[in-house]
Amino acid sequence: MDWGLGHTTRIIAVGRALALRNATLILAGTAAQLKVMGEAFPLAEKVLLSGYEVTYGRRLPASWHVLRQVPRLLRVIKQEHQWIMHHASALRLDAIISDNRYGLWHPDIPSVIISHQLVPPVWRAGAGMSAWLWGAHRRFLERFDQVWIPDLPGAASLAREMIPPNLSPRYKWIGYLSRLRGMIPAAPSYLPDHLAAPDLLVLLSGPEPQRSLLQDQVLKQMPGLAATTWLVQGLPGEARLPRQVKGGLIIPYLDAQALSYWLPRAGVVLARSGYSSLMDFACLGLRNLVLVPTPGQPEQEYLARELAAHNRVAVADFRNLSLGQVIQEARTASGFRKKLDDENHLGSVVGNFMTEML
Repeated sequence: MDWGLGHTTRIIAVGRALALRNATLILAGTAAQLKVMGEAFPLAEKVLLSGYEVTYGRRLPASWHVLRQVPRLLRVIKQEHQWIMHHASALRLDAIISDNRYGLWHPDIPSVIISHQLVPPVWRAGAGMSAWLWGAHRRFLERFDQVWIPDLPGAASLAREMIPPNLSPRYKWIGYLSRLRGMIPAAPSYLPDHLAAPDLLVLLSGPEPQRSLLQDQVLKQMPGLAATTWLVQGLPGEARLPRQVKGGLIIPYLDAQALSYWLPRAGVVLARSGYSSLMDFACLGLRNLVLVPTPGQPEQEYLARELAAHNRVAVADFRNLSLGQVIQEARTASGFRKKLDDENHLGSVVGNFMTEML
């Protein structure tokens, strides 16, 4: 799903698990997604596929903007289902694995959907609305042979209330998905490893306009901050050379090796509380974290609130963001411990899927 880069980067972990079992991969997605996935799998066949292109506004809660776009999204889901029905034979598919793309299933080909958000959070939704949302969502999910949940059961769960109890055997826990797991850290040539680590590393992500709004907030405060700040824009284009500004650096993009190297070295990391980002941070064992939920996006607000309640992170309000203050607050948070998940849930589920269904 093209809802920020998180859905794209986390699927890389699934691709690696398949490749280890000698699967031949075909990557489907938008041009930006294929660029990111193609770096991990340069020899894989690539197929362009239109995205959902979900947009947010500047004022109303994000869930309202999503609900307003539901009729168009349903058309996109129908179109992508027609696309897979038409192209499956030519692509010689043995299986389909989709990350939150609801039309990419086939009645004659084993199909999997990856989703951590089984009960879609909606702003101010009560128990009745949540139950209705779960029923409606389940009808989409159960068109697939299996649903893979990128989370851990029990106390280590990140999604928690977004996953209902008593799931059928078609639902499989695959643990935290992160392209950074097992990555050999390396500083890119344009950011040499002898460079001093920043006091604050800001990692931008998510759809517009909120990504740029947070960027503007940070850029305004960088010159007056008594700390070195790196602003990583999360733009996987051709230009990646950093640009020096007063207060630090603007870096268009850091790949997985670079993130694995620099995130643990930064004094404090500030990021959105997107689910895929949190899985990355958990796998790296990051400690001094500040989360800035996208305003009005219930999932991010929920995740940040839950982690802050256990003193795992500091949380900042975008509208009253003070970088100097959050740097101090982050240093008292416990963050994530390394190796929360010692079991290879993903490898086990992928192996069983290939043995039983293919």
